Amino acid sequence: RNFNNLCCNTRVYKERRRKACRFRRSRYCEIKHCQMNYWCIILLKFFNISSEMITDFGIAEKIVRGIRQIISPINRILYPRLAKLYLVSFSDFKKLIWNGVSLITFLGVSLTIGLFVFKEQIFELLNFPINQNLLNLTNLLSPIFIVGSLAGFLSYGYMITTNKESQLLKILFITIIIFLLANILLVPIYHSIGAAVAILISETILVLSIFSISKAFRK
Repeated sequence: RNFNNLCCNTRVYKERRRKACRFRRSRYCEIKHCQMNYWCIILLKFFNISSEMITDFGIAEKIVRGIRQIISPINRILYPRLAKLYLVSFSDFKKLIWNGVSLITFLGVSLTIGLFVFKEQIFELLNFPINQNLLNLTNLLSPIFIVGSLAGFLSYGYMITTNKESQLLKILFITIIIFLLANILLVPIYHSIGAAVAILISETILVLSIFSISKAFRK
């Protein structure tokens, strides 16, 4: 009996360690993802971009990221169910992944259109100074509702659930390298617009990379 209890406790301990390790890796992915925004500000300052453009970029980016939090809870809601289905039925797991992608895409498109139509009213409500550069940056960053949210969902819902954290970290590392190179090439020419394009490029590459290696999206 003592031997059985010891084995049981060992299995529980290993499972807890595995979950803790997975949580730390997921947090690491979050931190790496958020650091892109700070690097944009640093590079804009490094290339002596005007403070007005940096302020516009910061406002537009924070507005988009803030509104995107409407979609973010989907990850936490679906993750426990996805983790259970992956162990029980991969076909049901695959179906739920597709449903999550469809829901996030629908919400992302809706928010993108909504921000495009009502962005001036939002800035007036928050008492932000409105100028054309700010409006252009907001329009350019709004697709993050789609690609950024899909990247977050697939990172948690597929890559971490299926124990592909090491592959995810490699993808994130490559994405960050591309992000930095895109900033170095685009910011000196297009200033804050270039930083926004660099974010979109990196987010899109992240999503496409996960799609390319995910069995859930293959027939």
